[in-house]
Order: sequence, then C-alpha cells, then structure tokens
Amino acid sequence: MPFVVGVNFPEDFKKFIPFGLAPDADYYYKGEFHNFPPNEHGIIVGAVGPDGKLTGMDQYGKSTGVDEQDERIRNTTYQERYIEALQNLDPCITQADMWEVRQIVLKAHTLLKRGGVLWWYK
Repeated sequence: MPFVVGVNFPEDFKKFIPFGLAPDADYYYKGEFHNFPPNEHGIIVGAVGPDGKLTGMDQYGKSTGVDEQDERIRNTTYQERYIEALQNLDPCITQADMWEVRQIVLKAHTLLKRGGVLWWYK
C-alpha cells in the first residue's frame, strides 16, 4: 500500500462505541468508517452512582453514555501522542496535510473493500 495508507492507528484507538455521540458530531458528517476514530476533547468526568461507585448506568439501568465519551476522550489523547511520536521518528509523517490526505485515501480504500456492506447496513 502507499505509505499514507500504511500508517495506521493501533487497534485500541479505533475500537469504540458510537453510542453517546451527538448527532452533529464530526464522526457522522465524515461518515462512519472504522479507520477513523472520532476525536473528542474534554474532561474525563466518570459517572458516579448514588452509592458513590463509578458507573455508566442511570437509576433505571440504562447506559448514560458517559463511559463511552470518557473512552473517546482518552483515545483522542492517545492518538495525538501517537501521531507526535511518529512525527518525531519519521520526517515523512510531518507533512502538513498527511493525515487529511490519509482520511481521503482510506475512505476510498474502505469503500472499495467494504462499501457494499457498509451501504447495506445503513
């Protein structure tokens, strides 16, 4: 594969649950592709239940989405550190538009490989 497609995020930066993402989140505008973890900045808040223990459930036992949001914030931090480390190691990665170009190329790559299945599910 071309270099721009070959550079990838470790799997744990890509696996996430879109539950709890706002409908106007960039993730939905860019398209739901497993190659693009959503960026989310913020404060990790944790969810505390009435007994003072960490939980992601409300009083009815339904997920509040806080755990998923916290995970996305953590993964965004890891992803940014990973990119910084790559840029320190390889001058090719320091190109200003490398990551933007990568998203376009990977979107085309994903559509060619799995486009029919993605379309069918949507």
